Amino acid sequence: MGKLDKDGYLYITGQKKESIILVNGLNINPNKIEDNLKEELTYNNININYVVLIGNNRPFLSVIIDLKNDDLKKYQKNKSNINKKINKCINTINKISQHKVNKFIICPNNFEMGKELS
Repeated sequence: MGKLDKDGYLYITGQKKESIILVNGLNINPNKIEDNLKEELTYNNININYVVLIGNNRPFLSVIIDLKNDDLKKYQKNKSNINKKINKCINTINKISQHKVNKFIICPNNFEMGKELS
């Protein structure tokens, strides 16, 4: 779910379905995990637009991370440095969360209306 501002920018306001059901039938609310990960990434100076937890009909949880333009450019130049920082953040969240994030992916471009979020 999202909204467009007067300049045509898309803002994520939530998910259409506030539940992820893994292949084993485990029902997970993604909001707390997403919020905790956003806070941890921001605390570690990783500038993000969005964090989206996925896992419907999959054996584990993954997260899609949409970096702000400056960090996306840094990531494209030196992936290993930002990957290490993100892994550290995910490991921190996994220690306090009942449900673990196993993988992440960085969006190669920022989310665009009609593409990744359609």
